[in-house]
Amino acid sequence: RALAEGKIGDEKDPAKGPLTESADVHDDTYMDGKRAAEATRILENLASDQEQPFFLAVGFAKPHLPFVAPKKYWDLYEREDFAMPPNQTIPKGYPEHAANLMAHEMHKYSDFEGDSPADFSDDLNRRLLHGYAATTSYADACVGRVLDTLEQTGLSENTIVVLWGDHGWKLGDHGSWTKHTNFECDTRTPLIIRDPRLTGTEPTARLVELIDLYPTLCDLTGVPVPEHCQGRSFRALLAEPESGHRYDAYSSYPAYKMLGHSLRFGNYRYTEWRDDAEQVKARVLTNLKSDPGEVANLVDDPKHADALARGEERLALRIEQARKPAMRRQQSNAVGENRNRVAIASVAEVKTESTMVDRPGVSALSDKVKSRNVISLDVQDDRVRQSIDGFGGSIAFWGVNADDQALEAAINGLNVSIVRVQGEVSKTGDAERNRDVLQRATRINPDLRVLLTFWQPRSAKYPDNDYWLDLVEANGTEQFRLKPSKEDEWADEMIARVLQHQKWGVNVEVVAVQNESNWSHPGTQTCGWDPLRLARFVDQKIRPRLDAAGLSRIKIAAPDLAYLGDHATEAQRFLPALTSPGVEVAAYHMYDSFVAGQDGGLENLIEKTQAFGRLRRQNFPSKRLWMTETTGAQWNGAQWHTYGWTPDLTEHDKAILAARYIHMTLTDAEANAFLWWGLVYSLAPERVTDPNTRQKHRDEGLVLVREETENGFQSFLERTKKYYTFRQYSGFVRPGYQRLAVDSPTYLQVSAYRSPDQSKLVVVVVNDSDDVHDVQFPAPAGYRVSQVRQTDQQRDCEPVPVDAPMPGKSVRTLVFER
Repeated sequence: RALAEGKIGDEKDPAKGPLTESADVHDDTYMDGKRAAEATRILENLASDQEQPFFLAVGFAKPHLPFVAPKKYWDLYEREDFAMPPNQTIPKGYPEHAANLMAHEMHKYSDFEGDSPADFSDDLNRRLLHGYAATTSYADACVGRVLDTLEQTGLSENTIVVLWGDHGWKLGDHGSWTKHTNFECDTRTPLIIRDPRLTGTEPTARLVELIDLYPTLCDLTGVPVPEHCQGRSFRALLAEPESGHRYDAYSSYPAYKMLGHSLRFGNYRYTEWRDDAEQVKARVLTNLKSDPGEVANLVDDPKHADALARGEERLALRIEQARKPAMRRQQSNAVGENRNRVAIASVAEVKTESTMVDRPGVSALSDKVKSRNVISLDVQDDRVRQSIDGFGGSIAFWGVNADDQALEAAINGLNVSIVRVQGEVSKTGDAERNRDVLQRATRINPDLRVLLTFWQPRSAKYPDNDYWLDLVEANGTEQFRLKPSKEDEWADEMIARVLQHQKWGVNVEVVAVQNESNWSHPGTQTCGWDPLRLARFVDQKIRPRLDAAGLSRIKIAAPDLAYLGDHATEAQRFLPALTSPGVEVAAYHMYDSFVAGQDGGLENLIEKTQAFGRLRRQNFPSKRLWMTETTGAQWNGAQWHTYGWTPDLTEHDKAILAARYIHMTLTDAEANAFLWWGLVYSLAPERVTDPNTRQKHRDEGLVLVREETENGFQSFLERTKKYYTFRQYSGFVRPGYQRLAVDSPTYLQVSAYRSPDQSKLVVVVVNDSDDVHDVQFPAPAGYRVSQVRQTDQQRDCEPVPVDAPMPGKSVRTLVFER
């Protein structure tokens, strides 16, 4: 009758039949039964090749409207047992047009009563509740058919199964039906995951978001996570349900001329509705523990002021985060060696982002706090130490063909302002070495500065080391030295290489002469230098030639020292060069652990760094100090020579140690710049099977690319965990900032930085212990906290509440603004 009278439906949204149906038919008469049958057929075919990975998405429409299911599922329930929920109102201040009180989705059905659900008869409400239960049981049976087939075919032994829903549903809640709101009942969804490699069936109360599902499946199966993903893997929750993942879950849904932004955290849900000008037009805070039906708005209740403040702060951060492009680390380590099959039983529509589980926040960590610290920031000029020239790293010969995605991740993602590259031609005499990668990097950051370091004397005409080097007795060993007769020729070649880079449009700021006392031996042919001779070479050969070529602005670093020695003795030996007039930049590496038998532990390296800092302050305090290369691990054959890294450490452990290297470089040595050796680095080629070598490649890189090239480029693979601890510094401490001395407890590494105009302060805290510490930084007069970012076991330089305790092995950055 409704169809005939034209009361419902139009061309864009055709009229529908009744809201419910209970025909006495076989399961496969309705569409979900047909989908289950097709899924079982596909699985039976896939079972013929147990080694072939597959991804199967099975979308069941029920229990979505219309509530249609075979009669036997309706017969499971008695209609008189159903009753409407008690929460028949909406909270005070909740915009009526955002509460979907009209349930517009239902209007096109032929048996819709009145103008809105408020007009529904008791019979219709009970029939709808009955229908929802029946269709849920029908969907359950369809899922069961798929799972039975997995068991019967043996596929269940290596298939990950995910059961999830795309959104929640009002069953008469708030006096309405369907979804389309920011209420908990509309945004919360079911989520069950089974991985046959993991034992246990424990539920978790932690929070995840539906955007986390994709990267989680990638993580479980060893598939690289695409760059655009904003979600993150919650694989850790499957192994340990009480581990952390997210502090809150964000979702949004539009209302008339507004957008509703909602945040689930702890026991609360906080929602704001903003207009096109980003003005907050309405807001609601509900306590889901005391008020699971969400009928009371607590925004004006002083008892919940802390929760309101946290909700406001976190929601603002999550909105900002959602609008920015994804910046994520690729997760590529599977739980097991083999890639697993994935079968997903899912609901057909995918619209919202919030899910069912919670993340430990302040309260969860508070019980584990070992210390409570209030650290005052003194921003007076007498606390100023050195200025910061920037952060960056080497684009080494292992990654010079990195593609644009990898360079974007490194240059833009880390706010890189300095890159270090080899200045000489390649071993084959290729004069175009590094041209393409440097030009592309410069296009990404036109202000990029280049440290051009010269390692082995070579030219396109004479690429052979024998032409340039003599093997001589030095310091009790055989070392290579530049032939005296070749000094002028080598100086000319260096200047020619600088000019060549300038013609390419590359901004060379520093020219360095590298010295590797521990590597200048047969087999490597690196050029070692006598300190006095190096000083004369710089003052008499390099500086005059730079000036004559119109390159007076270019600074010289000599030596670019690759070996400090115990108590910085090697640096002390090179004081004649470091203090010479022509040298303006003192540069050093952290490659001390190359010497067999030498202690490569972290404490030893800290002592050397402190010794170098003292040497600098006493002998050349006005010169810049650049730490030009570091990496956490070095291998000497099969022996691990390292700076506190051992083979048993996890990727996260190494990332925290990387943060320690940055901290001690900036605070103990008072360096002006910090550069990581493998800014962009390749994984070892497949032909290399030695596990030490393969691990070394992985350990050295912040951004990893493939070793082999495709169309001339090494494709981007991932950001390592070290990338994010590096970013805790480089993402916020900009060139020109000044480091401020900070008084802090010995069990925390704290450093602070001030912008040139004093409008911003940045504090970086490294907690390298396993203990939880409550660390508070009262804002100095005239400043306020603008953002707090943290890298820990679960976060990758992501926002956290300012008052949240710091978990063990974490790095936190606080930004204060006037």
